[in-house]
Amino acid sequence: MKRFIFAALAMALIFAVVFSGCSAVKPSESEDVGGNVQIPNPVVSVDGASDFETLGIAIDAPKGAADAEYSIIGGELAQITFTLDGVEYTYRAQKTDGDISGLYVEFEDEAVQVDADFDNGSVSIGIKSVKDSDAKLAEWSVNGTRFSLYAGSASVEAMQDTALELAGAQL
Repeated sequence: MKRFIFAALAMALIFAVVFSGCSAVKPSESEDVGGNVQIPNPVVSVDGASDFETLGIAIDAPKGAADAEYSIIGGELAQITFTLDGVEYTYRAQKTDGDISGLYVEFEDEAVQVDADFDNGSVSIGIKSVKDSDAKLAEWSVNGTRFSLYAGSASVEAMQDTALELAGAQL
């Protein structure tokens, strides 16, 4: 009789161990069915430049721009994409002194430095060319805010003119 009870308990223990791995587990909200972790999209579309006020940033697309789209990235970075004179631009601003371009590319060794004086102050803009490409990146800072302007295909002159207009609006 003791053997029968011992055997029954042993069988119950074996079944408990074997079948405990077969329970249906529902994936959490942060995982998809394949087990991949899902992270929320850090880019939030907004209606316009006035939505950047919560970031303490005042930027807008330049005069004459078309197809402007406004967004906030990671709750801290203001971004506007627009087309001007047939060139597509990405304009960004954030209260930081770090790189905000979002580019992970190799640049040409030489850069163009543009120093401009406006009625309310001066600004220094660096324009870099992406290696083996027509892409350009302009960067500058004004009063603790970092700005970047990127174009996938633009002349140095087009970048300079657009960056100067945008930078002048910050002074």
